[in-house]
Amino acid sequence: MMTFASGGEPRRELGHLFPYVADAITFALTGSNCLARFDIAADLYPSEYDATQIGQIFDNLARNAQQAMPAGGQIVITACNQEITAGAHAVLLPGFYVRISVSDSGPGIADEDLPKIFDPFFSTKAEGHGLGLASSYSIAKRHGGCIDAENLAGGGAVFHAWLPAALNGNVPAQATEQTESPTAQTAAGTVLIMDDEEIVVETMSAILQSLGYAVTATNNGKEALAAELSARMSQKPFAAIILDLTIPGGMGGKEVVAEIRKMDTQTPIFVSSGYSEGAIMSNPVAFGFTAALPKPVRIADVTALLSKYLTAS
Repeated sequence: MMTFASGGEPRRELGHLFPYVADAITFALTGSNCLARFDIAADLYPSEYDATQIGQIFDNLARNAQQAMPAGGQIVITACNQEITAGAHAVLLPGFYVRISVSDSGPGIADEDLPKIFDPFFSTKAEGHGLGLASSYSIAKRHGGCIDAENLAGGGAVFHAWLPAALNGNVPAQATEQTESPTAQTAAGTVLIMDDEEIVVETMSAILQSLGYAVTATNNGKEALAAELSARMSQKPFAAIILDLTIPGGMGGKEVVAEIRKMDTQTPIFVSSGYSEGAIMSNPVAFGFTAALPKPVRIADVTALLSKYLTAS
């Protein structure tokens, strides 16, 4: 709804879509009875994209595929480079694109529903709101691409997400080498996490522990402030703090960081949210944060933040 209401203009950065898209899909399927299988071209072109918004596209497509297979199954994700010539596609302009396809082995889409699946508020599911595919299409369109869907001959459906390749007018013989993920410095200390979603806490904890950090996890603002005070009183302050922006019925990241900054202006504190729009995620420093960490959280993003803002003991 924020994409439709506030414009949702993407804040594009140049980069490769993988492994980011794979991380978003894997995260979306966590705890489900579906498995993702990836077949990604090694020479995939880079793109200019808003990571948070693109993550929403593939979160929606993965969940849509999972819902089409309530008994479980395999979701196949393929990605390749493709050139679109004049008149070859009903929506896309001529040029080079990255096409990412998400297919399932469910019952497919009824022929009468195919023309309407991207319409806002159209849903074939009793519990659906009809906004997932509509918002995904809107995001892709604002990136200069689109999403289309078709039924597979052997059963199931496939959604193709098209995003323009960023080639600066040139078509390289081989796509630019993917930049390696930043390597974290020698980890030292404990990181405080505040988030009300258990799966987010588990994922974030696993990422931090894999980097060598100890973790203190809290579910709300009161717990986070109590943990921060206890650590400071014991002269074992946290190396960093990651705060969820919104906690239903309680203190969110904005309120918690304001309290911490009254006593501590040095500890790196990161705000985390699944919404890219809004003043705090756009300008976290103005609200007392060190930087922003968008959801779904990626190992590369956490590593980059900690490497940039923490000094190893």
